[in-house]
Amino acid sequence: MELVWVLERAYKLPRSAIAEALTGLLEARELVIETDDRAAIAVDRYRRGGAGFADQMIALAGEATGCTATVTFDRKAAALPGMQTVG
Repeated sequence: MELVWVLERAYKLPRSAIAEALTGLLEARELVIETDDRAAIAVDRYRRGGAGFADQMIALAGEATGCTATVTFDRKAAALPGMQTVG
């Protein structure tokens, strides 16, 4: 998630380029990535727009653990399955 933040904020890269970089990391045989299946889904959703990568990962983690809902102040994140705004 830190990598995405740096590439977005410091380097101003478009989502497509960031998603491509993340996909490359997920496919690297030299790396072992925890919950790589969830990360791949999050990358795909991130590439298509809407909520950010971190929000995608949070929503997928909640889903994987059986959360009924995860609350957020972020309206874009609230549009994700399993997420809702506070209040």
